[in-house]
Amino acid sequence: MDENQSTSSSTSSSGGGKNWLVIAIVVIAIVILVAAGGYYFMNSQKASTVVENQTPTPGTEVEGSNTESQPQSSNYKDGTYTATGSYSYHSGTEAVEVTVTIESGVVTEAQVVSLAKAPTSKTMQADFIANFEPMVVGKNIDEVKLGKVSGSSLTGIGFNAALEDIKSQAQG
Repeated sequence: MDENQSTSSSTSSSGGGKNWLVIAIVVIAIVILVAAGGYYFMNSQKASTVVENQTPTPGTEVEGSNTESQPQSSNYKDGTYTATGSYSYHSGTEAVEVTVTIESGVVTEAQVVSLAKAPTSKTMQADFIANFEPMVVGKNIDEVKLGKVSGSSLTGIGFNAALEDIKSQAQG
């Protein structure tokens, strides 16, 4: 009997070991799936652009938008203006320098220069700079207000602050 008891206890302990191995594999698979989903979500957010004033692609309409170009009276003097806008980041204050050319109240040119210090801020500002122009150029300056651009939401805050300063400078 002692021999049978040791065999059965040996069998049940190795069966328990197999159960833990299966559980560990399942947990690892779940962690990998969650990590892959998070990676996909973060990269899809980086590629997407969210702004308050969207220009629809031809043949589509954005709800509540007026896609017809209407002449508007301008309260701004034509010219090129530059301002710096800043925002808070966990490592401190970051900033961007914005230069905008205005003609009849419409932005005809726009440029942003990164003034970031933190490596992550430099990367996020570079993504913003590479993709913001179509959301600004050709728009009435009073209608431009950027949100998240290419995954960067804080740079938009600095851009909007600089744009408000530019509007003050250009007041006619």
